[in-house]
Amino acid sequence: MAFRKLEQLVPEFTQYVARNGPRWEEFVPKVVADPPLTAQEGTSLWGARLFGRFRSGAPLALTPVRDDPVLAADPERNNNFDYTVAGVDGPTEKFCPFIAHVRKTAPRNLDPYLSKQFVEAGSIVRAGVPYGGEVTAEEQKAGKSSEERGLLFVSYQSDLNSGFVRQTVGYVHNDFFPTVSLIPRPHGQDSVIGSPPTPVLTSANTQIPEVKPGNAITVLVQGKNEEQLEVSGIALPSFPGVQPPPGVPQEFFINSRGGEYFFVPSISTLKHISRV
Repeated sequence: MAFRKLEQLVPEFTQYVARNGPRWEEFVPKVVADPPLTAQEGTSLWGARLFGRFRSGAPLALTPVRDDPVLAADPERNNNFDYTVAGVDGPTEKFCPFIAHVRKTAPRNLDPYLSKQFVEAGSIVRAGVPYGGEVTAEEQKAGKSSEERGLLFVSYQSDLNSGFVRQTVGYVHNDFFPTVSLIPRPHGQDSVIGSPPTPVLTSANTQIPEVKPGNAITVLVQGKNEEQLEVSGIALPSFPGVQPPPGVPQEFFINSRGGEYFFVPSISTLKHISRV
């Protein structure tokens, strides 16, 4: 069993969604929204694209533009989906981003890059218990948490390495997961529980090479004492006066406050003990 205490910055997240949501047309692939989304609906969609589901529980894979509470309430439908899109070959994020929380932690249909057996072997049984009080009116107005709240997370799996560890290390914190092409490309970490390292900022008075967003680039930093630092990554150029896309840089609102692994006997073992 794996246990984690996850602090959630709810007012900050709500403010983040409200700030970026009205710009929904800039981050949503060209899907049909007829009639056009209102600012409130765009805000709802922005939040849904972080999680992979709307607040009602309706999955983006089935209702990619607007919430559908009726679908969400139907247990026969709201989990009966994959991420294929008619007319699109191979894995796509047209309806649901690759880094959306439910897709990042529980990927589906990644053939031929990852087998169905491998993906299903990483399944877990998990539950969450909320702790802390409801968000106060003062916190909501300020957009800042003054009280601690969050989720007590528990997961069960037959093997930690293929379950919780694989999901956490191999999926959530792996910028290149899921694998959707022969040449790995970065998508980013889980948009809800990811925790990328804080970037190291430095400056140099030099000409910036001409690169396009997404280009691979290697920068060689020359130190004062002839030491060198080679930095490789993906180019994300920005220019003065140009407003960055919504949600850039990506922000995170969940902090891990500790956890532990526990051994839990199997059901058959417990039944055997009960008869002793």
